[in-house]
Amino acid sequence: MLEAVNNSEDSVRTIRLPVEGELDSLDFQLDADIIKFLGEKEITLEVETGIGSYILPASKIIPENMKKQLENTNLKEVMVSIKIAKAEEKYANTLKKNQANKKFQIVTQPVEFSIVCSIGGKDLEVKSFDSIVKKLLPVSENVDGRKVTTAVVIEPNGAIRHVPTKVVIREGKYFAEVSSLTNSVYSLVYNSRSYADTKKHWAEEAINDLASRMVVNGVAKNLFNPNRDITRAEFAAIIVTALGLKPGAGTDSFSDVKAADWYAGYIETATEYKLISGYGNGRFGPKDKITREQAMSIIGKAMSITGLKMELTSQESNELLAGFSDGSKAADYSKNSIAACVNSGIVSGRKGNFIAPKENITRAEVVIMVRNLLKESGLI
Repeated sequence: MLEAVNNSEDSVRTIRLPVEGELDSLDFQLDADIIKFLGEKEITLEVETGIGSYILPASKIIPENMKKQLENTNLKEVMVSIKIAKAEEKYANTLKKNQANKKFQIVTQPVEFSIVCSIGGKDLEVKSFDSIVKKLLPVSENVDGRKVTTAVVIEPNGAIRHVPTKVVIREGKYFAEVSSLTNSVYSLVYNSRSYADTKKHWAEEAINDLASRMVVNGVAKNLFNPNRDITRAEFAAIIVTALGLKPGAGTDSFSDVKAADWYAGYIETATEYKLISGYGNGRFGPKDKITREQAMSIIGKAMSITGLKMELTSQESNELLAGFSDGSKAADYSKNSIAACVNSGIVSGRKGNFIAPKENITRAEVVIMVRNLLKESGLI
């Protein structure tokens, strides 16, 4: 394999490692020195099995924080284990309980993806990556690919959460392409949602889509209230959920956010990933309504996680904003993000050629922005 890489003149290559036949678990091992070499050559490894596949750029396999731990180590002595396995029965049981409560349908049984670096009898588990890594989950031939809504992560504590997912066809077969920042246990589900008060609404399709993906929820039974303004806490929860990030345990990092508040974990994660911050006086303002320019500023930061390019010069940003009647009213801190959102097709403005930066953003508008972010990033 290494000889073939050395002899190739291609700048970017993929090495496929298919494993044929039925299996419950695959443990593929390489030493860290080989992975470092492959990363420098910009090689992507595709470890393929009948229950799931990893698509791993070699440079991403060992995250930066772990590389620092291995700085003074002989990398040839570090064994990296890439594992794809049918998950323990407890995960299937958890999924069944959630199925009964949330009324979704299970499409595939849970599969675990994990990476462990071993040295001197000590195991270091790679729990998260520095950027999105993709996995493929096969859809059974007797299942219509259109009956896959999303992949979910099943946590050891029983919680489940959405991860960005799109159905692709490879060699005539359906697969769910899962985009995630973590190694986890995944399953595919079918989950159809709609609301009585969004029928014929301009955002109906997007609302139904993100609700079915478990990114947004209604405000009451069969009601979504699409035209209501949204709060900073609600927006933090939606963007964290949409990106497939795990909510934190909840801390008292802000004076007006208590660990017991339903939104504390989402705010903790949003803050950790530098998506959103407080007011600078120790307050977060979780119940304050969020403006369109604040929302687009957060979307702009989320683009760095999804890999969507937002590099614009100040002149380019100003020219894009000048195309709106009220573009000059945007706060300086938000102008680049607003321009990036417009340039990438995430935002098109309100009727009458207004970007309305100071206006509060509605639940429907948030759904459109977030869905466009995921679509333009190629994650759904």
